[in-house]
Amino acid sequence: MLITFVKHLFIIGCSTYITPKILNKKCSWRVIILLSCAGLMSAGLMMPLRQVMRPASTIIMVAVSIIVTKVIYGLEIDISITATIISYGISYISYLLGIILLGSIFSIIGYHPDRVDLLSTGIVGSIQAVLTILLFRIKRLRHGFPFLLDSRYGDLGVYLSTTILVIVSFLGVKSESQYIVAVLFSVLLICGLVLWFWWKKRITKEYLEQLRQKERQELQAIISSKDDEIAMLKKENETFSKIIHKDNKLIPAMELAVKETLCAVAHNNDPDERILRAEKMLAQLESVSAERTGIVSNYEHTDHRLPSTGVLTFDALFSYMLYKASAKDVSLELDFDETVNELIPKVISPEDASTLLADLLENAIIAAGENNQNRCVRVEFIKKDTYPCICISDTGSPFPDKVKQNWGIQRVTTHADSGGSGIGMMTTYEICKQYCASFLVSNFEVGEMYTKCVSVCFDGAGRCSFGNTSK
Repeated sequence: MLITFVKHLFIIGCSTYITPKILNKKCSWRVIILLSCAGLMSAGLMMPLRQVMRPASTIIMVAVSIIVTKVIYGLEIDISITATIISYGISYISYLLGIILLGSIFSIIGYHPDRVDLLSTGIVGSIQAVLTILLFRIKRLRHGFPFLLDSRYGDLGVYLSTTILVIVSFLGVKSESQYIVAVLFSVLLICGLVLWFWWKKRITKEYLEQLRQKERQELQAIISSKDDEIAMLKKENETFSKIIHKDNKLIPAMELAVKETLCAVAHNNDPDERILRAEKMLAQLESVSAERTGIVSNYEHTDHRLPSTGVLTFDALFSYMLYKASAKDVSLELDFDETVNELIPKVISPEDASTLLADLLENAIIAAGENNQNRCVRVEFIKKDTYPCICISDTGSPFPDKVKQNWGIQRVTTHADSGGSGIGMMTTYEICKQYCASFLVSNFEVGEMYTKCVSVCFDGAGRCSFGNTSK
């Protein structure tokens, strides 16, 4: 009786350990205590059952475990049946391996006991427990059988485990035929091997299915991102189309109006009427410019002047940017040496240089304009070693990480609310690439007047660097 209790205590205990493992469930101390009590009661129940109705005792034991599993874990009955039967199948296979291992040891040492004793039962149970624990230390099996939550995928495992339980029940019937016992043991081992390969195959399929789902999710996220980008581009295209449509009507009209004004002034000898006509035309031009670019300042509103570089396109650009900076209460300074009118034209065309300056200056003015205390931008044309550099320093926030990560990859803007589209930084990247210029961002130390400096150096290296600290 005691041997029966110990044997089934190990079998039920291992099955109880396997069930949450294959379902990938965590067990609280309360659940562990309840399962331990249920296991002890089931093992105790097996002692009279093995005496009264030996073949049916295994079925009753499994049925009780199915009910306990359903109640404690709150599972659907089909999942509870599947998980419990498979766990008992694995438990009996590990018990069989324990018998084989102990029998091999006894054969090696020449020990041939006449009957099964309590010590042998305890050793076999201990081997069974160790094998069960080691089974779930295998990397692929640490998360159990997640596919069992879908009852469609547990059929073969249930069939194999049921076959194992039926064979165990037959082994429980006393038989003098060693041939029958050997056949049953062989079938039991074959079922165990098939169960193992089934488990491994299902785990592999589940892993591949999860990979496919992850890939689908990533592709869906990419598609969604592209859809958002397309929608944004369509919106920008519509906005630009309206601007272009309006400009196509305004520019010829203003050109004609200027010609008419010039002709009228040329043929009119009255100075007052000339001035009146010119002021009217100037007012119209300022109105169009303010509507087009948002600039409300004009030449008379500031006394600050920037030094002339000697390059007409640069001087016109700096005058324009000075007004934009004044509109945001940003101070704009310009410093240059012979680089601006000697070296720069040799390494880059004035048109591309103006485009580069316009994009970088506009970003610097926007960044500095967000500073509540110190709003300054400084433009420098300097020479490092033998190559010229354009350096633009400002008092704005550090260079955005979002722009760093997407530099040269896609358009990104951090001031879309003020009309930014990210085209400027992409244009800067393309110009740097065209002239093999290095794009360098340096952060100044705390306490310095400026916070960062963006430099474009025409050194032929084509490097890109963000966030180096400058003194």
